[in-house]
Amino acid sequence: MKKDYYTFKELIMGSRSEYLKNQEYLKLLKQISIAYDKGIKDYYFLIEKNTDNIPELKCKFIKELRTLEELIEYIQNKYRKYREDETITTCLKNNNGDYIIKSNEGQAIRINNHNKEKFNEIVNKIFTSDFINKLNFMNYYERKNFYYNLIRISENEIYLEKNDNEESNPKFYFNALYNAKKDAIFMQCYKYYEVNEDLIDYILKFRIPADILSEYHKKIIDNNNDTNKNIKIEIEDYGLKRAKLIIEDNKDLITLRKVKMSKTDKI
Repeated sequence: MKKDYYTFKELIMGSRSEYLKNQEYLKLLKQISIAYDKGIKDYYFLIEKNTDNIPELKCKFIKELRTLEELIEYIQNKYRKYREDETITTCLKNNNGDYIIKSNEGQAIRINNHNKEKFNEIVNKIFTSDFINKLNFMNYYERKNFYYNLIRISENEIYLEKNDNEESNPKFYFNALYNAKKDAIFMQCYKYYEVNEDLIDYILKFRIPADILSEYHKKIIDNNNDTNKNIKIEIEDYGLKRAKLIIEDNKDLITLRKVKMSKTDKI
C-alpha cells in the first residue's frame, strides 16, 4: 500500500544499514592510508555529491595548531576546538589514476603503493553503489505561516529541524540529527522545552512526506526489519537542552540510550 509519509524514526532505522555499510567502506580507506603531515591529529573520509550530482571523495583532517598565526585564528573563531583546526579537502586523482590528498601545505595523507589499487577499488564500490546513486540527497523546506520544517538527507546524515513561531504559543524549536559516522542521534531544543522522553517520542513520530524520497529509498525502508521495531528510550537526566542517543539494536527492540556528549559531538 502506498504511504503518504514516513516518520523520522522509520527514515533513520530503515536507512541505517545502508548508511553503516557506506561508513565501513570509508573506515577501510583510513585503514590503508597514513597521515603524511605530522601535524595531523586525526582524519577521516567522506563522500559528497557536487553541484553536478557527481560523487566526490573528500577527506576531513584535524590538525594541531603549531604556529602563532594558527593560534590567533583559533582565538578569533570561538567555535573552533582548542588547539585544533578542521580542514576538509576534495581528493583528486593524478595522471596515473591514483588519489592525491593534499592540504594547503602540501601532501596530507599518503596511500602506499601496495594499497593504491585496493584504495581505488573501495572508492569505486562506493561511487557505483545503489546507496550513492539511488537515494535522493536533498534539502526539503516547508513553510506555513509562522513555522517551517527543514529536512536534509545527505550522504552522511539525516537532519530534521522544526521552528514554530506562532505567537499564541511559546516558541517551539528543535533540531535532530542522525550522524552515520557516530551511529547516533543528536537532539537539541530551546527555551521552554527540554529533551525528555516526550520530546524524543514526538521527534521520532514526526512525519516526512513520502514523495520527497526516491523509490529505491522507500523500498529499503519498507523491506528493513528495523523499520517497525519498537523503541525503548533510556534517559535519566532532567532539564536537558541537548542529548546524544546511541542506538542499541536487539532482536525485537531498539534502545536509544542517552550518553555523555564528547568534545567532537556537534548538532
